Amino acid sequence: MTIYLDAIWLLNLLIDFMILQLTGYLVKKKNRGWSVWLASLFASSMVFIAVLYPSSIVLHPLGKILFSCVILFIGFKYVSFIDYVKTLMIFYFASFTLGGALMGSHFLFQQSFELNDFGFLTVSTGFGTPISWGFVIIGFPFCWWFTRQTMDKQTLVNYQAEQIYSCQIKVLNRVVNSTAYLDSANHLIDPISQKPVVIIDNVIIKQLFSEDMVLRLKQMNQTLDLSKQDNQITNMIHFIPYQDVSNENGILLALKPDLFAFSNQTHAYRTKNVLLGLRFGPLSSGQHYHCLLNPKVFNRSETA
Repeated sequence: MTIYLDAIWLLNLLIDFMILQLTGYLVKKKNRGWSVWLASLFASSMVFIAVLYPSSIVLHPLGKILFSCVILFIGFKYVSFIDYVKTLMIFYFASFTLGGALMGSHFLFQQSFELNDFGFLTVSTGFGTPISWGFVIIGFPFCWWFTRQTMDKQTLVNYQAEQIYSCQIKVLNRVVNSTAYLDSANHLIDPISQKPVVIIDNVIIKQLFSEDMVLRLKQMNQTLDLSKQDNQITNMIHFIPYQDVSNENGILLALKPDLFAFSNQTHAYRTKNVLLGLRFGPLSSGQHYHCLLNPKVFNRSETA
């Protein structure tokens, strides 16, 4: 049987690239495209080794494992030994997954094929089965698009995770612990006191106040009438010009806390020079956080 080595090499190059792209996605690694292509080029050299040096040590199980290690060193940045072993395991998982899908496709369509050390061959032609090429033609652009989209989303998720803080709010001797998100677009300032405004949602509000008080605060938010409130509350209240879809009257009801503290994995802050803007609804559709930090609050805080 005649083997078209160039066609088999190209087929394996594209399949190797898909495997490495899938590996990068699963281990959440973002690398320059050229490094993955270079690793794929090195991986596809197995085709020439299998044909020209069929007794090479590289074709033995231990040699193939070492060959795989070199592929990953080329394709992905080395971080630590544990991270490298994890990447190697995921690499084999991706290889078995795509390889199993390809073999399953042959079985489904009853396509005769031969599995050698260097790839899939049709029994009659030796340039790779039509199903193998169809798998690459359909899967290659899909894999490229899928990994690009998921890595972009992962970058956003990582960025959002870095903006998450733990926060503690104390009002009228009630203390609530919650999660805050650093909103770089929130630059709301009380025009009178010049204090930065941190927005809290209904989850925190319901923990800070009784059900009756929450109802009265909602009414006050709509009517802006302080006459029916006790002095303890009215002394805390501020009305701040603010407009969004949940605030029809253009005024944000805010109050002064006894203490506002927030922290991440490396720093902790505390301050009284802040106002809490009340939003009687959720801030996050997924309930990931219940407070929007104002970047200016860092300037008004002391390190805890």
